[in-house]
Amino acid sequence: MRRSLAFAAAACLLLLAPAFARAQMPFGLGDGESWGEEKPREIPRHDVLPFAAALETSFSSSTWVDLKISTRPAAELTRLLYRGFYRQELLQMVLLAVEVKVPLDEVVRRREKGATFRALASDYKVDGDALYREAAGRRDKIDA
Repeated sequence: MRRSLAFAAAACLLLLAPAFARAQMPFGLGDGESWGEEKPREIPRHDVLPFAAALETSFSSSTWVDLKISTRPAAELTRLLYRGFYRQELLQMVLLAVEVKVPLDEVVRRREKGATFRALASDYKVDGDALYREAAGRRDKIDA
């Protein structure tokens, strides 16, 4: 009787050992990533949104280099769309950055801080209404 009880206790310990060992691991050594570290999500080529891919092809590759987006512009545009920017808004930011020859990130940062397009246009001395009309026309062509 004692042997069977000791055998049952040993079997239980062996079965629970992996769960106990996992519970004792310090933070950062598990299967997941460390807390507080957020890596930008890598977007595979097949996960790029169709609008972002069409927007990429509507500008030349040298334009994307001028905007400081030299590798996979469609993936970066998809990221911006996932962050909550509307298609029209994204087009306006790209056109504004192209016209005033600044990196797209600069326009995006200012927009995220709450700057309106009217304020951005006046700061960069650009006709905001013409920019809006051009963005709307390009959006309609891409959507068609």
